[in-house]
Parts: sequence; structure tokens; C-alpha cells
Amino acid sequence: MTERSRTTGGAQGGRLLLAAGVFTLVNNYLPGSGHLDLAVLNTVGLVAAALGLICLRVPWERLPQRAPLAMTPVAFGLISLSNLYGGVSAFSYAVYFVVVFVWVGIAQPPGTSWWLLPPAAGAYLLPFLVSDAPPPYAISSVTVALPVCVLVGEVLSRTVSRLEQSQRALHHRVERVERLAQIAAALGADLDVGLVQQRLCDGAVELFEADGAVIVHRGLDGPLVLAGSGRAPAPGDALPTTALTVPTGSPVPVAASTLGLGTGSAVLAGLRPEPEPVVLCLLVGDRPLGREDVDLLRLLATQGAAALANAATHSVVVAQRQHEQAVVDVLADGVLVLDSRGLVLSCNDEAAALLGGDRTAMVGTAAPVVLGADGVAVHSQVGARWIETVATRLEEAEERVVTMRDISRQRALDEAKDLFLATTSHELRTPLTAIKGYVHVLQRRWEVLDDPTRLSALATIAERTEALVSLTNHLLLGARAGASRHSAARVPFDLKVAVAAAAAAYTSVSERHEVRCDVVPEPVQALGDPTNVAHIVGQLVENAVKYSPLGGTVEVRVKRDAQYAVVEVADEGIGLPPGEGLSLFAPFFQAGDTNTREFGGVGLGLYIVRQLVEAQGGTVFARNRGDVGAVIGFTVPLAVEPPAPRNGDESPAQERKRSR
Repeated sequence: MTERSRTTGGAQGGRLLLAAGVFTLVNNYLPGSGHLDLAVLNTVGLVAAALGLICLRVPWERLPQRAPLAMTPVAFGLISLSNLYGGVSAFSYAVYFVVVFVWVGIAQPPGTSWWLLPPAAGAYLLPFLVSDAPPPYAISSVTVALPVCVLVGEVLSRTVSRLEQSQRALHHRVERVERLAQIAAALGADLDVGLVQQRLCDGAVELFEADGAVIVHRGLDGPLVLAGSGRAPAPGDALPTTALTVPTGSPVPVAASTLGLGTGSAVLAGLRPEPEPVVLCLLVGDRPLGREDVDLLRLLATQGAAALANAATHSVVVAQRQHEQAVVDVLADGVLVLDSRGLVLSCNDEAAALLGGDRTAMVGTAAPVVLGADGVAVHSQVGARWIETVATRLEEAEERVVTMRDISRQRALDEAKDLFLATTSHELRTPLTAIKGYVHVLQRRWEVLDDPTRLSALATIAERTEALVSLTNHLLLGARAGASRHSAARVPFDLKVAVAAAAAAYTSVSERHEVRCDVVPEPVQALGDPTNVAHIVGQLVENAVKYSPLGGTVEVRVKRDAQYAVVEVADEGIGLPPGEGLSLFAPFFQAGDTNTREFGGVGLGLYIVRQLVEAQGGTVFARNRGDVGAVIGFTVPLAVEPPAPRNGDESPAQERKRSR
């Protein structure tokens, strides 16, 4: 009997006692009750009512299950007193007894009514046994009334017991269905195949109170355990059997020994059909599964199969996305994926670097680039960069894929080329105009011109022609340097002598400039091309003179620095533009206002210097010289001098001479 039935039975008994007490009190004062012993009957009624109230307050759930039966002797005793002193009729007795046995049948387990038969008979017959004139129908009444009461109580007790069992079974079914729903929800919430398999095994063991559960995959190499719970092999173990069947409908019972899973019974439920089936094997031991268990297992297998299929599909999609993202991440171009509102769904590292943002922080924000029609390249400036974007629409996904590339260098080169063409045209047009003019003069007025005038015109033509040749050689050298076709010999030589000779050739290059050479006294053995060094020094001196329009001193210095020799050319000119120290060595770069052409030239001199220096393993540098002027220089690797021979040792040259 459940706790609720014990509590309900005790409360019902209390209500019956309360009702009997109230009925007795009321019956004492009805018409025709003058012959009754009112004092005794009022006492009986009050005692019954008081006991009924007490029973309503008793915590029956804390007492033994048959504790409410203690009220039956009290009830029988009150009935006896009422009969003895009140003259209650046999009909009333039968009603009272029926009420008591109905309560017993409802509140107590089957068989209790038979135990109450002797005290009920005694309570009925006792008043007649002590009476001087017992009624003649006493024995016949008890033989008829009491069996009927017992039968009524037993029928009710057995009926109530069956109802309770049905309720418990129904409650158990509801709990199992609710647990099945919870397991199905947990399986559907996971998208990892291994986790879904493990949760399916754990849920099956819990739901069916089984010894264990195993998920088995039958592959080409035989059955392999994917997951297990309880008494089950470890994942990755192979089952020593080839008799693994794949149920296509309801679960199939088999002997666990046929699967190599010990003794007892097992039930197989299919999770994935052929050609590579997956089976859930439930180890139930010696307990057979009922129809309800089979239905639940079929439902669990259906939910598990759906969850595994979803997890497998998700794994494929995730792997495909990761593969696509890996491909996108290694692209040299930036890639953005935008939704229908133009917000970023994903991007690669290159796109984040181009846009100057964080890859994670960019998701969900608007793309800071200008987009054109599909397939149309659009140029826009983002910060200091120029970016070219091309968008493509994915109709099915309502997304746009945007590819981006940094065209800042290309744009700068295009601008530099435009400037180079304009500069070169200007540089070529100036001497060509002078040559053309003097040629026309000589052609038309040769006869009338005197010899000095003719010689002066020819000298000007020769000078301008030499300038054209120099400019052409300059352009050719710049083109070869840019195409990496320039090669330099690397031989040991005295850098001090080469630099001094190159600087001496420019001592009279300008009347407003003084060229000095400041070198260390000891020889500086360098490893490089002395011809290139002479050309480099000459170009740097020309550059210093060119950008010192007011004159001044041009100082050429040579010194040692660790493993390199350093050559510097310092002037007192306009200095370097702020932040453009290394830009001087870019092709077509010119200091000053390029629109006014203040200093002339095509912007290839220092670019050629850098190429020649790097060809022999050196580096170039540039910096401002205090408040006035600039310092531009380069390094040359020092030659490694061979160690001097020790006393008694021969030098390699002496050894070769002796061997001959």
C-alpha cells in the first residue's frame, strides 16, 4: 500500500467515526427515542466524534501501514454499547457493519476483512449474550449480515488493489516515456558522432536497467565496437563473431554468447542499414523484455538513428567548411562572405589584415569597402591602402563573396611610371630641342656664319648629344637593375683607394661645392666590384651636388663597422623628406616638387645605387644630417684576410712552389 493510501484510509476512518458520533447524537433526540439511555448514548456519540477529529489530525504516513485498523475495535465497541443501551435495530447494525467493512476494503489490502470477522461477530453478539431476553433473530442476522459485509470489503479491497497496480504501471510507463523523451532531446542536441553514440548507450542502460549496451559497426574487417556502457567492451575493440545480424524492423533477441559478449540475452536494434550497418546491442542478462520494452527500444533506436545521421551530416558539413576555410585562408587575396544585408559572415586573415581589423570582431559588421555590380572590379581606399574588390553573388544562399587585393603598390608604380614618362619626355625633349634648333640654324645659315659661331653650335650639339647618351645609358642601367640582370664581381680590393679615386674625379664638378674625402689611414680590404663602387660613389656625389643648390661641402667618408666597411656621402643641401628615408631608393622617386621639376632627372640614380650595392652583398641607408643636409651611404662586406703563417710553417704559395 502506498503512503497516499495509508493517509487516505486513516482520514476516511476519522470521517466515519465523526459521522457515526454525530449520527448517534442526533438520533438520541429524534421522536420515539424516549426509551433510550441518553446519557450512555450521548457519551458514545461524543467519544466517536472526538476520535474522528483526532484521526483527521494524525500523520498516518509516518505510522505502519495497518495502523488505521486500530479504529475498528473502537467502532465495534461503540456499536456494542449502542446496541446494549440503545436498542439499535438489526437493520441499523447491518448498515453500520457495511460502512466499516467498506472503509476497510477501500483503505486496507486484500484479506484484511477476514481478520476483522471475529471481532465484528463478537461486537454484534456480546450485547445479546449479556441480555436477559435476547431477540430470537440474533444468530440468523449475524450469519447473514457479517459474511455479506466481509465479501463487500474483500471485493472493494481487491478492486482498489488492481486500480493501484494499474496506476503504478501507468505511472511507470509515463516516467519511462518522459525519460525516453529526455534522452531523445539530449541526442538531438549533440552534433558530435562519438558523443551521440556514448549518450545513446548510457541512455539505453538507464532506461531498460540493462547490464550494458554496445554500438557495433560491421565493416569489411568484421564487427567493431564504436561505443559502450556498463558491461561492454571498450570502443575500438573487435567482436569475435561474424553472426551479427542487422534488424530492419522490430528489435531481435539473440544470445549474448553468439556475439562474444558473455552470457545471458541480448537484443539487437538497427541504427544504420547496409552496406555498412551500425547496430545497438542491449545486454539484458536473464531478464526478458516485454512488449512495452520492445516498443521503447524501437523508439529509442529510431531516435538514435536520426541523431547519428544528423551528427554524421554535421561532421561532413563541418569538414567541408573547414576545408573550404583552409583553402580561403591560404589565398593571397582577401575573401569576405556577406549576407543579404551586407554584414560580414566570415573572412580570412588576409582580408582582416587588408581592412586593418580583427577577424573575429569583423563578423556581424558592415564591410568597409565599396562594392560594385557582380564581376565588376572597384577600387576604393581603406586607410592608407588602395583595395580592389570584385563581388560575386550566390543566389541560393543569398550571400555575396567578395575578393580583395591590395593594389597600393601597383597604383604607386602606375603613378611612378606616369611620372617617369613625363619626366623622361621632358629630359629627352630639352636636349633634342637644342640639337634640332642648332641643326636648323647650321642648315639654313651655314654660308653666312663665321667659323667660331659654327664651332660653338657644333660644340652645343655635341654636348647635348652626350647628355642624351648619358641619359640613355642611365635608363638602360636602371632597366637591367630592375630586371635583376645586373651581376657584380666579388673580389678583394682596397675600398679606400677606390673611393678616393672616384671622389677625386668630382672635385671640379661645381664651383659652388667642395668635395672632400675623409678616409681611415689603414687599408680597408673589401669584397666586391671596384668598378661598381666607383660608379656608386660618383652617383652619390652627383646626387649630393644636385640637391645642394646653394653649394657647400660634400664629404665622402670611409670607415670600418664590424664585418662591413661603411661609405657615407654627406652634403649641406635640402635634406630628406620626413619619413621617406628608404623611399629614396625606389624607382622614379624624386625629392622636391615633382610638378615644378626643380631638380630634374628621371629618379633612377639612387635606385641603381641600391641594386649595385645589394648585388655585392651590401646595404644602403639614408638619414638627415642634423639641421642641414643629408647623409646617404652604403656598406660593403670586408674581405676575410688569411691568417699569417706560423714560424716554421710554409704559406700555401710557398708549398705549391716547392711541390713544382
